[in-house]
Amino acid sequence: MTRWTEVSAGVIHAATQRFWGEIGANADDIAHWLINDPWYLNKIAHLAKSGGLEPSPFRERAREIMGQNYYGPEEELYRLGPSLVALAPLGEVPWSEEVLKEVRDTHLLVAVFPRSIEDMGRGSRVSKEPWATDRGLHGWYLVRKEPIDEVRLKMWEEQRALLPQDEEVLSLRVLLYALTMYYSMTGEILFEGMTVRCSDVNVDGCRAVLHPYVGYDDTFPTFEVGLREDDEHEHDLVLASTKTM
Repeated sequence: MTRWTEVSAGVIHAATQRFWGEIGANADDIAHWLINDPWYLNKIAHLAKSGGLEPSPFRERAREIMGQNYYGPEEELYRLGPSLVALAPLGEVPWSEEVLKEVRDTHLLVAVFPRSIEDMGRGSRVSKEPWATDRGLHGWYLVRKEPIDEVRLKMWEEQRALLPQDEEVLSLRVLLYALTMYYSMTGEILFEGMTVRCSDVNVDGCRAVLHPYVGYDDTFPTFEVGLREDDEHEHDLVLASTKTM
């Protein structure tokens, strides 16, 4: 992170002009409050550093309901510091309190930031695929923590047909993000030892999969990215899904 005294004078000047230009006719009042009111100054500074993310009573309620199965924008800001992207799209959780109570033991509620598979250091085996470099958009996801038992020993189309009507298959990007964040919070590896099918497909029709495991000599887990055929069916070849809105 860079202190303002280390930023070039040209950048500071341009930012100052844009800020006061946006304030418009109330500039004299705003300037007075910034100089004389510490609470107001702190409020504006906090909003700027949090990417425009404002406090939300329902986000706090969602955290209470989901417990360790919650990973929100606050957790990401705490982990990485001020965000370089606007966080307003993550301001409100899109599911009701009733839905969250229903899935609090089976799903992970995670606020996903724009980050590609390559950004997360797992793109080497799929580097030629356009979805490996796609950062995507901000979004909330309710990720199922364990596969549905019935999908084992079935091919892709059979597995997908067994998903509840209000769930859909996750992209590799979102699954990798969610599992990585969950491990950083709890030390628990979801889908450990399984090969998890995702929605992404390459030009040859092979489907992206994620294989989380810990080797005999490893301290930390490996999230191995690969490709599998849709007609394969094995006991540990499962499916990742998220609840739709």
